[in-house]
Amino acid sequence: MREAAVSLIDFGTIVATSLASATRQVVATIRGNQGETDEEQPNQALWGHAAILARPTAPDSNGGECEVIFVRRGDELVPLASRDLRWQVDLSEGDVIVRSLSNSGSRIRLQADGKVIVEGDTVYVGDSTATEAIALGTALKNHLTSVKTWMDTHTHILTISAQAGAGGTGTAAPPSGASPSVPDIESRHKVEN
Repeated sequence: MREAAVSLIDFGTIVATSLASATRQVVATIRGNQGETDEEQPNQALWGHAAILARPTAPDSNGGECEVIFVRRGDELVPLASRDLRWQVDLSEGDVIVRSLSNSGSRIRLQADGKVIVEGDTVYVGDSTATEAIALGTALKNHLTSVKTWMDTHTHILTISAQAGAGGTGTAAPPSGASPSVPDIESRHKVEN
C-alpha cells in the first residue's frame, strides 16, 4: 500500500507550456520519472488558485526550471503545486510578493508594515493602452507654486503713445489680487479610467 501511494504522488518538472485554444487555460508538458525511465505527458492542465493566472517559462540553459508535485491519474500527471527557484527575491517576515516568472523583475510587494510597492520598467494604470504619465504630487505642487509666484510678482514694461497723452514708458504693477492658492496635493488618490 505504501508503494502504491508513493508511486501515485511524485515530483517532476514543467518542460513547456501553451494556452488551450478554446478555454485559454494554461496547459503544460510535465516530465516525471517512473522507476528507471522518464515519463512525459503533454497538455496537462495547470491547477492553482482561481484568482491568479501564471504561465511558467520553459527550462533555461542554466538548468533552471519550474518544478511540480503531481498525481498520476491514468495517463495524466495532474499537477498539485509548483515552485520556481529562479528569480527569487528577499522577503521580510509577513511580506507577500506577487512576482513575474521572468527576468523582468516586475512584482507587487505587500509589506507587513502596510506599504504596497509596484515594481516594473513601465507601470500602466487602467490598461496597457495608457499613454499619459501620472503627475508626481511633489513635483506638480512645486511647479504650481513657482507659476503662482511668477504670476503674483510679474510686471510689464509699458510704452505710452503720444496720442494717448504725454507719451513715454513705465512699468505696470502686478495684478491687484493674488492668483488662486495652490491646492494641497493629497497623498491618497483614486485613479479612474
